[in-house]
Amino acid sequence: MQFVNLTPEVINFVYKEGEICMVSLPPSGKVAKVITKQEAIGKLIEWPVWKLSYPRVIDLPEPKEGVCYLVTMEVAQFAKRRDVLAVDTTTITLENGEQVTGVSGFVYVDCSMDF
Repeated sequence: MQFVNLTPEVINFVYKEGEICMVSLPPSGKVAKVITKQEAIGKLIEWPVWKLSYPRVIDLPEPKEGVCYLVTMEVAQFAKRRDVLAVDTTTITLENGEQVTGVSGFVYVDCSMDF
């Protein structure tokens, strides 16, 4: 399985197998985003009330066999594709007291995926 990082941040995969191991996945250079549409629907006292809609995701490649795209939670929720996952992060404290933040698992939006 190939992972493509479509976020603006380095993704650190952290796992503990006897000792803490970390593998980093740099950003791919493209960032998948949800483009929102904002429409004024009224006022509350003097402030506008906006309705937000999410018409589309940009910079998310078409599905490709053997490739998993890592994206933000917002993109994963909107895309609802089997090959699109958000990352679940955790913080692990090393023996020297240093804290390392990294991926402890993946999050997907229910799209009838079986594991």
